[in-house]
Order: sequence, then structure tokens, then C-alpha cells
Amino acid sequence: MYFYRYSTPEGGRYLLSKEEIRKIKENVPNLSEGLKIKLSDKMLQIVKVSEDGRDLWVPALSRTVYPDPIERWVGSEIFEAINILYIDGQVALIGEKGTGKNYLCELITEIFGLDYFQIAGSEDVREASIMGSTEVRQGETKFVEGILPQWARKGGLLVIDESNMIDPAILMRINEATDFRRQVTVSKSTVIKRHDDAYLILTLNPTTKTYAGTHNLNLAFLDRFPVISFDLPTIEKEEEILRRKNLTVPQKLHEAIGRVRELYREGKLSNTISTRQIEKFAALAEVVGYERAVKILFINQYMDPEERKTVERLLLG
Repeated sequence: MYFYRYSTPEGGRYLLSKEEIRKIKENVPNLSEGLKIKLSDKMLQIVKVSEDGRDLWVPALSRTVYPDPIERWVGSEIFEAINILYIDGQVALIGEKGTGKNYLCELITEIFGLDYFQIAGSEDVREASIMGSTEVRQGETKFVEGILPQWARKGGLLVIDESNMIDPAILMRINEATDFRRQVTVSKSTVIKRHDDAYLILTLNPTTKTYAGTHNLNLAFLDRFPVISFDLPTIEKEEEILRRKNLTVPQKLHEAIGRVRELYREGKLSNTISTRQIEKFAALAEVVGYERAVKILFINQYMDPEERKTVERLLLG
């Protein structure tokens, strides 16, 4: 599947409209990766994302005529997420910590050159931080727009991180931006139509005791979002990730981490070990030593004494 974007002399990067794509398909019979096409005042860049999870792409703003493709490892989830965003404009990503949800969001903004907006989910998020508030500046009272109106007006990617930690009543303020209305009502006199290139991603951790403060989202709200589930990668896939980052972890330790994850899936442990922690281990072990790095990054994450003993036995013998 191909996705299309263009660059402007001012340095902006945008996705093409469906009508522009139709015209290109009619006039360019042999689409290929990295191909650049002049379209009126726009320079088109063709980007291909393959289903097997390997993504070959070239920066749209490259000054060279024939830039070399940059190969990146990404999970198959990025192919699904880009498809859903392109069709529906919004998607929810649910999964364990450290499984790459935020990495995927950053990668999408990089590939398509989108402005990045983020709301960090917590119990302290209030409506004013999302919609905006009245402030006094230099003796004048002014309304300062929050993240949601800014995103709706300008376009870009809005990521609501750990969204199931936000009060559901506050999160419902996003409803009209995600249904057929596609708008944000700031006040009776200010209604902002959602920009054509305004995309929205929710990230969620599982609603379990492991993730304190999380709660189930309102079903009417969640119904607006296709959901992609993230799981911890297989050992083989994780080894591929580490190789591409020039990181190494002893095979024996990696297999032991696999057994820890199995106990977590079976409900016998309250916590698991993420890919992110393993990447940190590869760097920290060179500084503090193997055993100390295992304790700091893996074993000490378990607050229950019995669980800590179990994990220590598996990882250190």
C-alpha cells in the first residue's frame, strides 16, 4: 500500500487529498518507492509501508534528487495504525508498558511531518488544560486556547497518552471532534471545524491492579475508536529490535525474562518486564555490572517480597 505526501518551499509536509491521489494514479502508471512527482506547486513524495512490518521511506524534505531509502524495523502495528488514521482519522492503542505505543506515535509524526500535540493522562487533568482558560496578560483578559482547539485548527497528530487515567467526564469533551460533527466547541461563538489533517491517537494501559489509577473508558466514547492491541514481542522479535539498535542481552537472561512474562500472563506475577527495560539493561550493565543491572531494572520493580524472590530466582539462579 502507498501513502502520499508533498513538501512545500516553506518546509511544510502534508498528506495529499484523496482527489489529488486519484489524479496521480491516473497519470502515473508505475508508482515506485522514493519516486518524486511534480504536481503543480507541490513536490510529491511516494512512501510505501509493507505489511510484513518493514518500512522503507525517504524524508520528504530531502534536498537530494535521489535520496537513499532509510530502512527501519517497525512492528506490523504501524501499518495498521497508518491505514486506520488515513481512513478514520483516529485510533486507540492499548497494551502493556514499554511495548512501543508512544514510539509508534512519534514515528508516524516523523514519517508524515505532522505537528505533534500531547495530553499526558493523569487524574489531575482538568477541562481547562484541554479546552483552554481565561488569563490576564498585561492588564487584559484573554482566552488562551488549550491543546484540543489548537490541534483542531492547525491539524497534526494529537496523542492522549494513558487516556484511561483521565476523568471520563472530562474526556467526553472530545466526543464531538471524533464523531460525524468533527468539530470542537470552545464557546457559543467559537466552533472550530476539525482540520482535514488532524489525527488522534489514544494510548491506554490495561485496566488492571498493575496500573493504578486506570479505569474503563466510557463505551460511547471508546466506540469512536478502532482499537489496536499491543503485546510484548516474542523473544525472536525482541532480539531483532536489539540487533538493529546495536544492543546485546545474554541469551540465558533473555530466556529467563520470557519465563517471567509467562508467569505474568498466567496471573502469578503482578508485573512484567518490558522491551524498554531490556534496552536500558543493555546499556546499564556495562556501567554497574550484570548482576547489579538485573536487580535495578528487573528485580526491584517487584514490590511484593515473594514475587521478588521468584523473579530473582529465575533471573539470577
